[in-house]
This record gives sequence, structure tokens and C-alpha cells, in this order.
Amino acid sequence: MAATDIFPVDPDYTVTRTKEANVLRGRVESAREFLRQKAAPRRVFVLVFHSRAKADWDAIENFRLRMLTDFFTFDDKSAGGSPNRQYSVYFDTEPVYEEVGNETHNIRVQLIEAAGVAMNTYPSFAAGNPSVNIPVAQATDLGADGKQFLYPGYGYRVNGTFTQIYLDEILTGGENPKTDVVLGLHRVRVVGGTPTSLDYLI
Repeated sequence: MAATDIFPVDPDYTVTRTKEANVLRGRVESAREFLRQKAAPRRVFVLVFHSRAKADWDAIENFRLRMLTDFFTFDDKSAGGSPNRQYSVYFDTEPVYEEVGNETHNIRVQLIEAAGVAMNTYPSFAAGNPSVNIPVAQATDLGADGKQFLYPGYGYRVNGTFTQIYLDEILTGGENPKTDVVLGLHRVRVVGGTPTSLDYLI
């Protein structure tokens, strides 16, 4: 299973992290701009390895060839939280390999977060993974059909009271918080009760 395939070599400290854009930006004839969130933003990880033995390059390259068209797990040991934060990722570019001495090499690898795939370890509120809060005032009021929150991320937690929760229009068992949610652009519809806000993991 790809989620249990873990990137084999720890990079040097620290990992460079960025995110790809997830907002569609356009302009109408009146020159007004419109912005629309099109997907969950994916993290990009740049890993560097300085003066490593050839065995490290062989391990990375063999792993890349095996996972060429599949996702795998990157164990980000410098991201904070307990346990380590793990991400499902793909190789974003070809690794760069540079000889710098006798049997020593500099290596650069770029990974990108995989949306919509399983995870070896899901982020959680208990682990102190970062989250964002959406007040109920920013939810869409659907009347008798409840309040709908749109968010880009992983799992969620409904604050306040509720009768039913729908995740992407599938009725859940009312699990709250619900952390085993893959990265994506999700809709949470809360029916009944008095929800006050939604927290979601990023």
C-alpha cells in the first residue's frame, strides 16, 4: 500500500516548505476582478542532502523509480507536533544529483502533497497540528437543510451542537472531530442544533 511506503532518507535540517496557488483569478470586461478557490493548496517540500554517501543517492533513486506513478509518505520530522507530521506526496520534479567529492554527493529532491489519497497518519487536533476556524456567520445558511461550511484541508471539528453532519453530501456517523479526511476542497453541512464554528486541519 502506497501510504506505508515512506521516503527512505532523512534530509538535512531544515526542510523548505511552500504552497502552490489554489485561487483562480480572473477579470471581467468592467475590469473588476473575481477570485475563486479552486482546490486545496498543496505543500511543496524541497529536501536537500549535502555531502552524502552514494548509498543515499542509490536509495533515493531506487525509491523514485519504484514510486514513479504512485504516492508515498514523507515523514516531516522538523514540522513540529507529536508524533511527527506525515504527508502523502508525489515526486514533483526529477531529483538533482551533484558529485562534490570522492563518493560524496549533493542531492536535491522536490515533493508535492497528494490530494485525495489515503494517509499513513492523518493530522489531528490532539497532535497539535495547525488548524483554521470558520465562524458560523461565514457558513452558507441553507435554512432547514442546515449550515454549510466550505474548506480546503483535511479533517474537521464542529463546534456547538448539531443533529447530523454531512461530509461532501455523505451522511457521517456524527463523528466529531473527524480526522480521517484526505486533503481536498470539502463541504461540511451541519443540520440541527446550534453550530458556532468549524475548525479544519491544514
